[in-house]
Amino acid sequence: MPIVDSLKFIEIIRDDVGVLNATPNDVLTGKIFVGKSKKIEHGNIPVINQLSNISLFAGENFIIPVGYNTTEYTIYSKSLSEQTVGNIRAEDILINKVAWSNGRKVTGNMDNNGSVSRILDNGESYTISKGYHDGTGIISTVSLSQKTSGNATENEIILGKTAWVNGVKVTGTIEPITSRSVFIAPGETYTIPKGYHDGFGNISATSLASNTGGNATNADLILHKTAWVNGVKITGTIPVIADVTYDLPMNGIYTIPEGYHSGAGRVYQSIETLTEIKVTPSHKSQTIKTAGKFMIDDIIVNAVDAMNYVDRDRNNFIASKSISSNIVVKPSGSGGNFVYSDTIVTIPVDNWHDNASNNLYNVVLKYNNNKLLSGNIFMYNLFTSNIEDVNKLIYKAYNWEVVITGKLNPGTSAHVIDIEVISSSNTLQNFTGFDIQINEIFTTRKFGYN
Repeated sequence: MPIVDSLKFIEIIRDDVGVLNATPNDVLTGKIFVGKSKKIEHGNIPVINQLSNISLFAGENFIIPVGYNTTEYTIYSKSLSEQTVGNIRAEDILINKVAWSNGRKVTGNMDNNGSVSRILDNGESYTISKGYHDGTGIISTVSLSQKTSGNATENEIILGKTAWVNGVKVTGTIEPITSRSVFIAPGETYTIPKGYHDGFGNISATSLASNTGGNATNADLILHKTAWVNGVKITGTIPVIADVTYDLPMNGIYTIPEGYHSGAGRVYQSIETLTEIKVTPSHKSQTIKTAGKFMIDDIIVNAVDAMNYVDRDRNNFIASKSISSNIVVKPSGSGGNFVYSDTIVTIPVDNWHDNASNNLYNVVLKYNNNKLLSGNIFMYNLFTSNIEDVNKLIYKAYNWEVVITGKLNPGTSAHVIDIEVISSSNTLQNFTGFDIQINEIFTTRKFGYN
């Protein structure tokens, strides 16, 4: 600005400073002024540039903004047809209710049904009437439990079948029974099985004739006794015979009369009976008394020959025994010795082994298969004269000896072979035990020896 103009401006301000009262809120934005503050300031009133008119819908409003409008513009309300665009009809509106559509007033004729409630029975239906319902109506049915009241249970309904009882579905368990025809004989029973029967099953008792089949006649029944044969009752004609007791003599005959016998009658013989008799030949005559007696068994004569003998199998042992190294010798009570004794074998009595036979027994003592002793014992019962003692074997070692003796049992006549271990001390020196084997190699018997 030229100095002259500036001075002039200052002069004006000085002269008019009393009338300056503008503030920034009184000056447009972008403008510079000196106002009430007497200083250079910028205005802050907004400048509004509205380019078009504004239309409002019903109920809307427009707030005129703070500031300076640079141009005029129009605020107008839209037409009723513009604001009520639609396709509503009278039947779409409750009766006597009013609405606007496309700028036109529409009065409704829709029926107002309000609240409609119904309870339907089984099989019934309900048609919902045209019009408005307020949403509180209820259409219901009678409960299933009310319509299916009953007392049937699953075991009262046929298997596989279903039913509703008191509102609950029940499946049956009664077993269906196949119909059948059953015949029962007199006295028999038939238990009808538990379950459902279709009414076609049949239980029949068999005829009397079919249950009394037979071939008996009157002559086959005791007198005055009755029976049913092939469905017919018959009466017996067999006479009843009184009980008798008859002692039948030797070679006697008794004729049993025709008729019924109770079984208490008796025909007998009081003749003495004899059972089996065994005879051993002897040099003396023997009498078997059978006169007047009845033999029910045989008389057996034992077969023997004079000086008969048997040569035995020498590999067939009649006795085997092991003597342990741990045997205990006990005081003998005489001679100050200690003794262990035992029986090796007792040979049963028969025609070749008794007090009238001669028998030769071979005895072997072994230790670890080494033979300690081998010898024979001779039972010489045939001889009555004094001869050398040949029924004893002796084996000696250290402070002990083994004595094997053949004897005759005086009560049974059985041959007995015994063993003794004899020691001068109760301790056996170097005693290891041993095995004993005995076989019979020869036997003889003299006929007539008694």
